[in-house]
Amino acid sequence: MIDVKVKAHKELLKLVKKYEDVFDESGLRIRVHDVESEIEMLEVEKTFGVGRLVKISKQWYGVDWGGEVRIGYYGEGEDRISWSDDGRQPSNEWLYRISYPTGAYIFGDSYPKETFNKMFEEMKTYSPKYTDTANHVLYFTSENAKTFHDNFKKIENKYRGMVQDELNRKRKRELEEELKALEKLQEVSNG
Repeated sequence: MIDVKVKAHKELLKLVKKYEDVFDESGLRIRVHDVESEIEMLEVEKTFGVGRLVKISKQWYGVDWGGEVRIGYYGEGEDRISWSDDGRQPSNEWLYRISYPTGAYIFGDSYPKETFNKMFEEMKTYSPKYTDTANHVLYFTSENAKTFHDNFKKIENKYRGMVQDELNRKRKRELEEELKALEKLQEVSNG
């Protein structure tokens, strides 16, 4: 289906280039740049195969279910990796990026850092090309982005479940301690 969309947009681009002034005068506001941008987005969407993309900026696309998932263009004069674990930087390439700027806060105010780190380590097993552990960011090429993307929600949900279990056990301990304190208080009152 994407191939058909790309083909249709390329045909539209020819018409827009030929009649851009006419479209401008009629108020249609169909611009060459807009059609070219849509073609680029469709081609990136096809290359990565992760679902419908949404244009965010000149060189960034978001995956339709979004969050901190982006596909962007990296290289000289473009976006760079802040703290690449091995010091390498991308060389003019599109990359799928998953980012957790708030770290373990994605799981709530309890900030379960150990569980978050386990999740991040599991995500690393999907072979990102670049890793920025300090900022909790992974960068995947089109060759392995889809495999990661297809498993991403399962991984995140697994760890969300672990955090909920931890919180439930903690709350249970708190309630048991509160109950013991109340029982002691009742014994003293009756005694």
